[in-house]
Amino acid sequence: MRGIVSMALALAVVLGSAASGSAQEEPPEFQGLVDRGMEHYAAREYEQAIELFQQAFSMRAEPELVYNIARSYERLARRDDAIREYERFVALPGTTAELRSRAHQSIAALREEARLEAASRAPATTQPASTTPSAATPPPSETRTTQQRGSSGVGTAGWVLTGIGGAAVVAGVITGVLAVDRNAAFEDATLRSEQIQLRDEVRTYALVTDVLLIGGGVIAVTGIVLAIVGASESGEREDAATAMQVIPLVSPEVAGVGVSGRF
Repeated sequence: MRGIVSMALALAVVLGSAASGSAQEEPPEFQGLVDRGMEHYAAREYEQAIELFQQAFSMRAEPELVYNIARSYERLARRDDAIREYERFVALPGTTAELRSRAHQSIAALREEARLEAASRAPATTQPASTTPSAATPPPSETRTTQQRGSSGVGTAGWVLTGIGGAAVVAGVITGVLAVDRNAAFEDATLRSEQIQLRDEVRTYALVTDVLLIGGGVIAVTGIVLAIVGASESGEREDAATAMQVIPLVSPEVAGVGVSGRF
């Protein structure tokens, strides 16, 4: 079906050449380049299709060829090149209203995809730790008594958070699988409306996956830290725990904990 859609665009070029009559003589090799380009496009050999469409356009500036080039770049996931060619297409004279509308939809979808991708990769803003000592710091003996009273609650809260974070990570894995499935369906889609709908679903699942994996990882690591702190503050290990620092290590690439202290 995809090949039929693309061949329809090529047919529009041929019909346009017939309508122009003697006003614009078609080079003898022009149609051969268009036909070969369509064959490569149908075979998903988009690099070769782009080269042949560009050669044909240099012989005869048919706007449908630029649309075909933009579609080929989009299939190659070369977003910037696809947007550039779609914008060049809508600026050319002689384009149809239907193809201009499709080109504008593709431009908007590609730009929104780029925006969401940039937002998902942006590093989280961290608050710098304050080095100013607090004027209301309680005496060490009072602090130790408070820690002993709250150690059990801290440990319980830590395990609860660990469970919540683990559940979020599992949900993120599920939505990631759905995103991969929707992306495969997009590659096999033939109708532009169906492709736009599938792309929106892929973006949604990918964004939810990022939120669940990163957020769930942070929550789980925080829970582990609290559980360790709660356990270390009880019994004979209390003195060692006061000299130990448990530091969460969280980033989009790694999640874990670091421990430093005096032994």
